[in-house]
Amino acid sequence: MEVSEQALDVTQVERLAVKVKGLIDLLERTRAELEAANREKAALRGELDDLREQMAGASSERAAEVERLLVEREQIRVRVQSMLGQIETIGAALEDEEALSEA
Repeated sequence: MEVSEQALDVTQVERLAVKVKGLIDLLERTRAELEAANREKAALRGELDDLREQMAGASSERAAEVERLLVEREQIRVRVQSMLGQIETIGAALEDEEALSEA
């Protein structure tokens, strides 16, 4: 019976060894996947930082463009007011001439 018990113990040890080996393989795969995920995470963070910089630059450019357009709009407004004033002056002068010629 002792031989049978030893055979049983050896079989149990072999099964345990197989399970331990399986767990070690699983652990190694998990570590490899974790390393790959960490590399991908670092790459994505780099991309995100680049995109944030681009957005900040674009925001600055847009703000400068808006400011330039506002200045340009004000210049146009002043010119139009000046032209309207000149047109009113010409219209008033024409009305005065018509009034004089009718009298």
